[in-house]
Amino acid sequence: KMAEMPGPACGEKLKMFCGPDQNRRRDILEGNLLSDHRVPTRTIRIFISCNLSGFSWECGLIDQYLYPELKQFCSSLGFQFHLVNLKSNYSSPDNTEGTQSPLLWQQLRKLSQQEIQLCQNHSVGPCFVTLLSHSYGWKLLPDVIMESDFSFITKTLAFQDPKAKELLAMWYTLDVNALPPVHVLEERRIKETCSLQKWNYLAVALNRTVKSLFTSKERTKIQLFLGSLLEEEINRGIFSSKGDPNQQCFWFKRTFSDIQSQKIKDPAMPLFTDVLLNESDFDQEAQKSLTYLKEVKMTAKYTGLENSNIFEFNLKWAKGKGLDPVLEPSHSQYLKDLLTSLKEVLKQQITLSAESYELQCGSALYQEVAFHGQFCIEEAPKLKVHKGILQNVMFYLEGPSEQPLILFGESGTGKTTLLSAAAKALKDKYSLKSTCIVVRFLSLTPDSQSIQRVLQSICKQIQSCYSSSNLFDPKSLHNYQSTVATFNKLIKELNTRGRPLYIFLDGVDQLSAADGAYSMSWLPIRLPQQVKMILTTSSDKNCSCFAALQGLQQNSQLEMIEVPQLSEEEAERLLNSILHETDRTLQPEQKGRVIEKILCSPTPLYVSLIRSVVLSLKHNDVVLLPASLKEAIADIFKEAERVNGRPLVEKVVLFLVCCKTGLTESELLDLLALDRKLFEKISIQPDATFISSFIWSRLLHSLMPLISFRKGEGNTLIITWKHREFKCVARERYLTAATMKTASDQLSGYFSSKFLENDVEQTIEEVDVSEKEDPVVNQSAIFQRYLGPKKCPVLKQPLFFDSSFLNYRKLMELPHALAMSGRLDELQVLLCDLTWQQAVIDGFTVADLVSDFNYIVPLISKNKKMAISSLELRIIRDALSLSSEALAISNKLLPQQLIGRLLPFVNDTSRNRNQVTSLYDQALQALDLDTPVLIPHQHFPKTPGGPLLLHLEGHRGAVSGLVCWVSGSDCLSLLSCSHDGTLKTWDLEHGGVGQTLRGHQSSVSCVAVSPNGAIAVSGSADQTIRLWDLLSGHCLNVMEGHSGEVISVILMDHTEKCVSASTDGTLKIWSTNTSSRFCGQLIFTLLHKDVVKMAPLRSTEIHFITGDKHGTIFIWDLLAGVATMSFPAHQSPITAIEPVPAFRRVFTSSEDQTLKLWDSDSGSFLFVQKLNSLASSIVVMETLTFIVGHTDGLVSVWNLESDKFSQQYLLPGHSEARILSVSSVPDGWLVLTAGEDKVIRVWDLLTQPVPPSNTHKGVINKVLFTHKDDATVLSAGSDGRIVLQSLNIEERKVEQVIECFGQSVMSLQLINQEEFVASYSDGSVKTFDLQSLTVRLVLKDATTDESPLLVISVSSQGLFIAGGDSEGRVILWDVSSGKRLKTLQDHHTTVTAVAFCQNDTFDLLVSGDDSGMMSLRDLHKPTFQQLIMAHFSSKITAIYPVPEKSKLFSSSSDGSIKCWSMPDGNVEFAINCTGAISSLSLFSKKSILHLLACCEDGSIQLWNTEERALVAVLPTDHTPTSCDIGTDGTTIAVVYGDVEGNILTADVCFDTQPLALQEHYKYIKNTLMYKSGDPIEYPEGLPSGRGSPSGRGSPVSNPQPKCELIKNEGQKDSSTARPTPQYVYSHVSPDTTSPKHLPETEHLEQTHEQCLPNESSEIAVDPRTGEVYRGKLKGSDAESPVEPGNEAVAKSSFCSII
Repeated sequence: KMAEMPGPACGEKLKMFCGPDQNRRRDILEGNLLSDHRVPTRTIRIFISCNLSGFSWECGLIDQYLYPELKQFCSSLGFQFHLVNLKSNYSSPDNTEGTQSPLLWQQLRKLSQQEIQLCQNHSVGPCFVTLLSHSYGWKLLPDVIMESDFSFITKTLAFQDPKAKELLAMWYTLDVNALPPVHVLEERRIKETCSLQKWNYLAVALNRTVKSLFTSKERTKIQLFLGSLLEEEINRGIFSSKGDPNQQCFWFKRTFSDIQSQKIKDPAMPLFTDVLLNESDFDQEAQKSLTYLKEVKMTAKYTGLENSNIFEFNLKWAKGKGLDPVLEPSHSQYLKDLLTSLKEVLKQQITLSAESYELQCGSALYQEVAFHGQFCIEEAPKLKVHKGILQNVMFYLEGPSEQPLILFGESGTGKTTLLSAAAKALKDKYSLKSTCIVVRFLSLTPDSQSIQRVLQSICKQIQSCYSSSNLFDPKSLHNYQSTVATFNKLIKELNTRGRPLYIFLDGVDQLSAADGAYSMSWLPIRLPQQVKMILTTSSDKNCSCFAALQGLQQNSQLEMIEVPQLSEEEAERLLNSILHETDRTLQPEQKGRVIEKILCSPTPLYVSLIRSVVLSLKHNDVVLLPASLKEAIADIFKEAERVNGRPLVEKVVLFLVCCKTGLTESELLDLLALDRKLFEKISIQPDATFISSFIWSRLLHSLMPLISFRKGEGNTLIITWKHREFKCVARERYLTAATMKTASDQLSGYFSSKFLENDVEQTIEEVDVSEKEDPVVNQSAIFQRYLGPKKCPVLKQPLFFDSSFLNYRKLMELPHALAMSGRLDELQVLLCDLTWQQAVIDGFTVADLVSDFNYIVPLISKNKKMAISSLELRIIRDALSLSSEALAISNKLLPQQLIGRLLPFVNDTSRNRNQVTSLYDQALQALDLDTPVLIPHQHFPKTPGGPLLLHLEGHRGAVSGLVCWVSGSDCLSLLSCSHDGTLKTWDLEHGGVGQTLRGHQSSVSCVAVSPNGAIAVSGSADQTIRLWDLLSGHCLNVMEGHSGEVISVILMDHTEKCVSASTDGTLKIWSTNTSSRFCGQLIFTLLHKDVVKMAPLRSTEIHFITGDKHGTIFIWDLLAGVATMSFPAHQSPITAIEPVPAFRRVFTSSEDQTLKLWDSDSGSFLFVQKLNSLASSIVVMETLTFIVGHTDGLVSVWNLESDKFSQQYLLPGHSEARILSVSSVPDGWLVLTAGEDKVIRVWDLLTQPVPPSNTHKGVINKVLFTHKDDATVLSAGSDGRIVLQSLNIEERKVEQVIECFGQSVMSLQLINQEEFVASYSDGSVKTFDLQSLTVRLVLKDATTDESPLLVISVSSQGLFIAGGDSEGRVILWDVSSGKRLKTLQDHHTTVTAVAFCQNDTFDLLVSGDDSGMMSLRDLHKPTFQQLIMAHFSSKITAIYPVPEKSKLFSSSSDGSIKCWSMPDGNVEFAINCTGAISSLSLFSKKSILHLLACCEDGSIQLWNTEERALVAVLPTDHTPTSCDIGTDGTTIAVVYGDVEGNILTADVCFDTQPLALQEHYKYIKNTLMYKSGDPIEYPEGLPSGRGSPSGRGSPVSNPQPKCELIKNEGQKDSSTARPTPQYVYSHVSPDTTSPKHLPETEHLEQTHEQCLPNESSEIAVDPRTGEVYRGKLKGSDAESPVEPGNEAVAKSSFCSII
């Protein structure tokens, strides 16, 4: 009979789960280190407890069916699942020998203790299931017996049972080192002498003796001698449960109702119940203990288990079998019921756990803080040494220091424990609310591995601690540079309100090298008074961050304390504390030997590894300890290999070494299950589908000193290395090129789900069952008969477990595994998959995705066959980087961003860009069409794929010199010098900083490197030259002799000499022969007054060239020591010299802003070029391309040909910072630039930048569609230009430009379809003819003293013009006469918006000012005025009337949009945008008004006014300033201008089908390549072009579809030079490819206004030709109908320019 399933409703069950309350969460976020911070992970870990025998069928059922199904179920919920069934391999009836091994029982005892604890600690749901029947199980002997008890027992046994006494003395040895002394069960002696009979004999004797010696009150002591493994597991699993047992524990009770009536000689009886060894009778003592366990201890009174957690099954005994599902149908039904109830109850509980998981975990920030806090709490008590250093740290925390404190020391010296103890002591000393403590153990969690993520989480925690949401803008954390700036600003300006802030960062050397973390440029040097910061780092030689910190200390910017290795006194103190905690001691000789070994490797890390060995030493044992830390680690690996076999250990270790962050248990077991060769090596059954729990747990126990469970991506529980030293030793021991390739291939195959093709499916085929075969032996076959084929335990790795949960582990590990295995082609395809990109951005950040690209790009670049792929990957990577700010608004904008970034490259037919085109097409298909979307037409202003490769930050001063060379390993290296007094080496392959060279006492002004990269020389303002060994980073010599700043140095490598130039008017030659004792000595001095520049003329000869302040060039002979030639090159000081040795040429530049070319042999002048700005540095490439760095921050690229040069393009990037140095890579196309902005930039000259598309050279103040057709846009800017341009996207044809030099166009507005009005900053107001662009009227000239009009509006009929100025006046003009009608003083401050709101019932003039006041004036009652405080204390930026609906919208600088009812002026509703609004436009779709707002946060936002919801966002690269909308009722166009002078367009798509949208963008792509006169074709089913927008004063009410307009240039207007085009209908025949005019007899001779079709116009087909057109044929009253089947053709035949 099966008990009922759990009954409480889900809602009631959820009440049982209680996450941390708000107060506790706030305490933890503030750094409360006084309570448990444990955060559950997405892990379900269940321990199955049962006897070694009697449950073979149930264990097989669990392994083959329950485990795979629950694993799949948990995976669908995003949880990792692990089932621990230690007895599964030993509960089978054919394995009786294994079950009767006492040594196995002892091993199972240790493993079960470990596994139950892991399940309780890490399982977020159920963690313990017990299967209990009629057997109490084999009795266990105690591991240790107290000396007093042992003596008492042996004395008793000496009289009662001498044989038992002899066994007791044989198996137990005295351990005097225990306090008090104990007798220990020796596994070695058991293995040598013990048998099942002897074991059971001693157990029975002990049972009898103990019961006679101890009273019933000493049940705990009795239990130590009498308990079984089963009861011990139940005690730990249920009675020691850390949570609610009803949520974690379940009891399945199997009862044979007739077992007592069965004969004791039944062969199955020993398997199902307790019998004596001679099988003469039942074991009554065991049965009594079992009865007490089931009927007393397991009741709800003691366990708390409800009936819903207990399942009972009653069966009849099967003679000779006990349980026989083959012959007993009820038994097979029992197995089915058991499987069903197990699945249902566990699934229900797992589901409840999953539903309550977010409640238990809290926010991502809370989880991160809590995890580090818990680690700190666990680590702090381990501090036993370094008490003096801890005291110094506390002095710092409580002192007045304004500098960060650095704790440094060798690896393993206890820095982490010291920092944890300091943080804990600080919180113990002060009350909970008086401080804010931020603790991060770097690389401990996924969010603490990169410096950007660390700083982001710290900023958020500080903001939470001080309960302020306005400390910083969350958008400022979207990239590394802005994150660092935000963090430093936050620290500097933080108001702690009397609550000091303490930041603890452990292991900065453990950070990833991304973003130049090791340069320490992110570290704030000066701290406010109430802010303290402590960092720890390794001082190992290869630690770059330590070198950077040392440099900061030399400048007195940091405090540093060394954490030394253990002294002899500290080693003894640490050993004594360990012995004291465990109640043990050592003999004097032993202790001396242990301390001696500790001093060989004097670190707490070494002590932690030998701890278990030391604690196991008995008084007579010889001390045998490893001599070093590496040997200690290797010994653990050796012991693991002895116990588990080398193949298994090697395979697991290789997986942990080759993975990126770590692997979950489930992943490791799956990977092992896929390796069928491994099964053969470790003798696993051929039909097994996975490694058994016993084998896995034993291996885990062996490696536990070296590995730990930590939080992984997506809150998973991963296994990783405790310390990096452990991983290093593992690499040395197991990793080879072959094993790395194999392990990486297996990892990549697993995470890409390619393993099921041939690895596992063979092991899960159905097995035929023969009636003659023994059903017990063929257990799997029996299961398949009744339950179907067994499930595959290895799951595929999908990208999404369900629609809402990502596979974070795949996102993290798959790219790394593909790269490690060398499968770069697969990695490239993966990274260029849009679904993958979206998943990475959703799960992590754009920076993480970009870092994957940064990893693969250098690898592919080295492969010549994949050079094109490398360039494509760079384009895509840069597109993602440029999109990071937009994606910070919403991750769903990725397709839109990729379309806008990749557009220019998709249409570049000169190169094959398969990956870019594929990703672009994916972006089109991935657009979210369930909601409106804004899709760009042109590429965004900031385009990817430009020449900028790397952006290197690390120097704290201007970078004054750069030298690049190729090292011996063919790696590109760079040496830079800076005004911060340092030199730095860089790895250009990965963009990381190497060594920091320190020694100069002032700014370093110049540097030179030998061709082989062995040595370098540097000159400084401290008047010295230093010679450096670049391999070691050591300074070889300091050359002193100059009395002024050293401004230039060159290495004459052929002669092993160095030349230095100084402001003291001398050139000095020094010896640089490092093998000579004269190295660094001065050879001779040359006088050279006013020298400013110097360069080697020929690198392999003895000549060099200099220039002075007077513009004279000198060529010197080094051996002769004289100037062999001089000539006046310029009239001003020389600013740059660059020889071209191969062509005997020299470039010079001067402060006269000229660039000249000279013949270096004759000194004759060849060519001169006038520059727009001063040149500060020049470098010439081997291809005769040369690069010039300018003082305004620009880098110009020039081409030299036939002694003449021409500028090719500019490389912007240094803003306006002066370029101080330009260098190039030998034999390559890479150029390096650096300057006063402290940043080094690396450029690839093979990739030219996309030219800018600026229409204006300043801010665009107004942009709008014209009325003659919406393919033309009118714009006005602060550069004084009015531009009328066609939106041919490729040509960007400008029809005519009106320029007013020096005067900004303030505002512009259409009057009607023929003219427009504009106001200028000089105060003038003019009307223009829209067709000829000539001035019609001057409404106001520049001679008046009145302020200029800032805003202009035109009445709906185009009769009146109104404008507002800075003095609060609103002025009205009559359009036809140009007469000023009125001047209204409606405001007291600047008028910022004005509009007419007119319909049949009212005629209002509405204006707004910068104080938020809005004026409503009735034009029919001039004296009537209504004032409304529309936007309190915020500038009104736009007013948009909707008179047909009696509404008006206003926007403000506070980001709000309000809707007002007219004419009463009551507010109806308000909308809040994300930034100040600069412009507003409006259109109607399906009778719903939609608002388009330009926001100063850089976004264009589309709002549904009925639902008052944001429905679409278009992030822009620059702040948009003005926008307008055009529509034909089907397709809606948006045009907008920005602060950089760009005019861009986009589509607003509603409910567009994906196929149609894709075809539409194929058309746009074709349009990009469209040249005048080329045909344009629309695909079938595509909506035709746009129509012209309605009047500027109201939204579109009656949208009019339009035809394509073709210009006839045959007639010209005699009044102007500009052609006056005549517009005629164009139609496209289905079988033709070019537009053509209608026949002359069919020409529609209407005016342009008449020509536009109206609502009644129909699409017509000429019955004679089959050609399609819209409108009526001349001379025909009837319209030709559209033929059936041609409707789609008819709709698609009329194109617009857009």
